[in-house]
Amino acid sequence: MKNLIIVKPSALAKKVLGLIIQRIEEKNAIIVSIKTSLFDIHSIEKKLIEEQEEKNKKELINAKKIPCVLIIIQGSDAINFGQNLKKEFNDYIHVSLNEETAKYEINRFFEKNEIFENEKNDGNYFLKKIDRKEILSKSIKEITREFNK
Repeated sequence: MKNLIIVKPSALAKKVLGLIIQRIEEKNAIIVSIKTSLFDIHSIEKKLIEEQEEKNKKELINAKKIPCVLIIIQGSDAINFGQNLKKEFNDYIHVSLNEETAKYEINRFFEKNEIFENEKNDGNYFLKKIDRKEILSKSIKEITREFNK
């Protein structure tokens, strides 16, 4: 089962993208695709029409310039996981409500060749020479140097 998570431009503006990805990784959800895209223009245009205050219209127009991040996760509990993530991050993300909606939304935003069928992988191939617990205390340069020994 898959679910779509859209990290909205407001999350990027508030710099919470890393925290959202961290939550996904902490729960061992499998990311099968991730990309950036400009926010759905139709949603913004609809809000512009509805918006009465000129100040808010300018803010919405500027929002068109900030991308959103689209993430597909996979797992037997992907829908429930998405709903729990939504509770935590509320207006910063959109998640598909159910499996049917997830299929529709994923097909709307992703080409088939952008989605990878990943099995759960603990990364051992890439981390053979590195103790996983030490990774957090090392820089990328240190990890790369050790890996390439």
